[in-house]
Amino acid sequence: MLHVGGNLLLAAGRGGNAQVLFVFLICIFVVVMVIGLITSSQSRKKRVAGLRQAAEQLGFEFFSKGNSDYQKSLADMPLMKLGHGKELSNLLRGNSQSISVNIFDYKYVTGGGRSSTIWRQSVIGFQAEALTLPDFTLSPKGMWSKLGTLFGKQSIEFDNHPEFNSKYLLRGSDVDAVRDLFTLPVLDFYEQNLGWSTEGTGNRLLLYKTSKRVPPPETAALLEDGLKVLSLMHSSSV
Repeated sequence: MLHVGGNLLLAAGRGGNAQVLFVFLICIFVVVMVIGLITSSQSRKKRVAGLRQAAEQLGFEFFSKGNSDYQKSLADMPLMKLGHGKELSNLLRGNSQSISVNIFDYKYVTGGGRSSTIWRQSVIGFQAEALTLPDFTLSPKGMWSKLGTLFGKQSIEFDNHPEFNSKYLLRGSDVDAVRDLFTLPVLDFYEQNLGWSTEGTGNRLLLYKTSKRVPPPETAALLEDGLKVLSLMHSSSV
């Protein structure tokens, strides 16, 4: 391949044959694209296999293609209103008493054409009968996010918590209820565990880090963090 390519370049250089050079560049482009597609396919298969194994270890069900009914049930959540080309896949689902746990890969696209951006993240979602959350969104400052605009522009801040105020944008339709939810233990968690985006409404809670997919071996750690937040917010909301 290199020998042939060298001959093509030599011929193009000697004869000034732009067509030969063009064909050579097209061949290189096609080879790169094929290699990229093969690598991407192998990476996807490896991730699916790893998450399937993680689901088995946790005693969860696994749906590599996601679940359309579950995705539709999240349609009113702020994250799901962003962008286009939305795709929920690699769903791990478990139930414990009155709590439903769903861990999944979520992808969406913003912009279009050459200016489009693909966002991929691991998301953990809870639905618990005991939860009574006000509508709210929490996102790290300095990151691209439109979630907060759903509830107004001004962030909810807390006296004596400059670290939290400087790191996060917290917004909600019922400011007093959101303040009551974010007790000292909740604020401490987010100050000590930076980067989390969180949104809640009623008995549903979603957590994720924007544009970060968790490696399959770290799925159990993601679940542990999610359960910690769920416990803290449940204690605050009762």
